[in-house]
Amino acid sequence: MKRALILMFTIALLITQNWGVVFASSSEHRLGVNEMLDLAESEIRQSVNRYVAQYMERLQNTIDSGDATILGRTEPGGGIEEDVYLGQSQDLYSADSGDCGISSSAGFYTGASTYNLGSAQQAKAKGTCAGIGQGTHWAWIGEFFQVQGTGSQLCSINVPVNLYGDMSTFQGTAAVRAQLVIKDITENLEYTEIIEDYSISSTGSKTFNGNSYSPTKDVYLRGGHSYLVYVSIATSVDCGFGWSTGKSDFYGTGFGIVYSRIRLIF
Repeated sequence: MKRALILMFTIALLITQNWGVVFASSSEHRLGVNEMLDLAESEIRQSVNRYVAQYMERLQNTIDSGDATILGRTEPGGGIEEDVYLGQSQDLYSADSGDCGISSSAGFYTGASTYNLGSAQQAKAKGTCAGIGQGTHWAWIGEFFQVQGTGSQLCSINVPVNLYGDMSTFQGTAAVRAQLVIKDITENLEYTEIIEDYSISSTGSKTFNGNSYSPTKDVYLRGGHSYLVYVSIATSVDCGFGWSTGKSDFYGTGFGIVYSRIRLIF
């Protein structure tokens, strides 16, 4: 019995050491939590661009069919496109497009992401590591609209949001990043506002219990141009030791980033 226990302990020690060797030898290739969030941002933009390509294809098909106003066109996400009239303030109350995904994972990592459209719009993401592991998940939701009119006018675009989530670490690192992005599809221009960018290193915890934010960006809207306004969330965790843990959970029941409306104020 004693020999069996010694053998089991030796095997466990070798496994632990081997994990350490693997990650130590590849440490120069490992990403930090902020680098993983940057990678997630890149993948979010790739996802958005796929939706934009679908949107532009439908726009061109509608124009080719002779409907110059393109009112009531179906969006890539399945909703009906909103129309905004230059100089007239307006609120948009739903999200009709969105996507989610995973950017990276290694070792002992689990995570998930999802999104809800319609009037209960929210984007969710989470990641957990226990032992040696790391990873990133992301999600975004937003609304397409076209501006009717001629010329251009300065517009304050305001998107009140609430953030719900829970973060904790023990000798690990956890992070979350949320952003507001306004995209002029016609000219391929982007305007970005950071909503939250928070991380925990070593040992600690942080709860977001419906934290309120009101990001605003002033943008010149142009008649005849199409736009996409969206909010995104990405989480990342990194554990470098066998006993370390990390959690960035903006996915559980009632968790995520939620917005009630997009306010266009001329």
